[in-house]
Amino acid sequence: MGINESAFSFLFSEFISYEKRRVSSSAELEQKMDQAGFEVGFKILESLYPRVKPGRRPTKLMDVLQFISSPCWNHLFGRTIDSLEKGTDNDNEYILTDYQPLCSKFISVPKELGEFSCCSFVGGIIRGIMSGAGFPCSVTAYDMKDEEKEGYALYLIRLESS
Repeated sequence: MGINESAFSFLFSEFISYEKRRVSSSAELEQKMDQAGFEVGFKILESLYPRVKPGRRPTKLMDVLQFISSPCWNHLFGRTIDSLEKGTDNDNEYILTDYQPLCSKFISVPKELGEFSCCSFVGGIIRGIMSGAGFPCSVTAYDMKDEEKEGYALYLIRLESS
């Protein structure tokens, strides 16, 4: 399914432009993008999860991570996530890798924004789904560059200690 790439890119770039005028730093812009994504993620959990798993709320961490990486990603972007891995440094970390991130596909970041990550919006979506399912966490989005790949996104999920 997925969403129309050109429509998303246009609306997303306008959203970034609008928010950019209202903040004073790239960190603040990333925070705004993350918060907007959080609201979207929370709504996605409420509306999409019951269609995927009728009559059940997610109670296990792996169920939520698999929901994000497969049916949710497919619903949003028309394909599944490229990889879901457990972090090697900490037991409470997971990494999602997207080799074709729509959020940064048609957007070039101006130099004055430095290391701003357009993917912080999608990181917010992930955080909203995780938090809504009862797994509060932080999600850091990284725009990666590689000689072999055109550009990809990493989402580092750090679960809060219970």
